[in-house]
Amino acid sequence: MPPTAASESHHSTARAREASRRVIRGGYPFTYEKALQMATVIAQRAGWHPPCDVDDVGGILNCVNDIFDGYDIDLIRILNKNDPDGRPSSYFLATTPRRPANLSEEELERAEKELHYWDPSVQLKETDTDRFVKQLIKDETGVEGGPFHTVIWPLGS
Repeated sequence: MPPTAASESHHSTARAREASRRVIRGGYPFTYEKALQMATVIAQRAGWHPPCDVDDVGGILNCVNDIFDGYDIDLIRILNKNDPDGRPSSYFLATTPRRPANLSEEELERAEKELHYWDPSVQLKETDTDRFVKQLIKDETGVEGGPFHTVIWPLGS
């Protein structure tokens, strides 16, 4: 039986609703230099091979994420048109759990077009737990993250 206009409209609406339902997370930005410094201290203390330089993305991510294995804390790079070093992305240490958020299709299209996933219309509030993790990183590595932000979390991450 061929699809009707009503069934096509229903599927189109369902796809749009699914596309606009995304996950957001809160946490702290780190420059590439600070991310390297944090990962290097962690690697040295754990007896691991440290990242080579700021362009050793895998080494940086592995050192930091391995130390938080088992916790819902992740270091990733998020597209950021306002990166302080002019890079296309910034490191982001996500300290909040993943939270579903309904973002408009226009907002998601703009984020994709502008390559900027920072500070969506739905914002999370910084909690004591977030501040604890930020302070722990500072105390243990000497590296302080930037101010709390909310980001659109990449699909599949």
